[in-house]
Amino acid sequence: MSDEKISLARARICDWQKVLEFEMESKSRFFVALENGEQVKDYLSKSRVYLVKLGRESIGTVSFKPEGDSAYMDGLTICQKHRGKGFAKIAMRLIMEKVRCFRRVYIRVHPQSTPAVMIYLKEGFKPVGWEDNHYGDNEPRLVMEKINK
Repeated sequence: MSDEKISLARARICDWQKVLEFEMESKSRFFVALENGEQVKDYLSKSRVYLVKLGRESIGTVSFKPEGDSAYMDGLTICQKHRGKGFAKIAMRLIMEKVRCFRRVYIRVHPQSTPAVMIYLKEGFKPVGWEDNHYGDNEPRLVMEKINK
């Protein structure tokens, strides 16, 4: 891992192209990506999206959507060249600081996305449900939640 510090910076509407790049690079059987500027701009207006920064370089995104006393963790991307270095785990810890005021935090994750599931388990998330075809991609999702005290 690099000696540079990982931090989060709130994404703005003008960052939509960078967010779209991270989304498209992350698109897979396990991750349903936003595919155009309008979808990304809508996402930026409804969710609290943060750029994951390595020093001054943006290397991904992490986000949540407030829903009453709950927060729905609706995105985590890290660009290909920085995957496998622990940056997603650090980004998750940083975003968890921002959602600790919510009673419940939950996420949907593909059950075969083992690295993601492991990050969430280590952050204290517990499996609470299963959804078939939630995103219309004919893939299942594991619902995990963490109750903040």
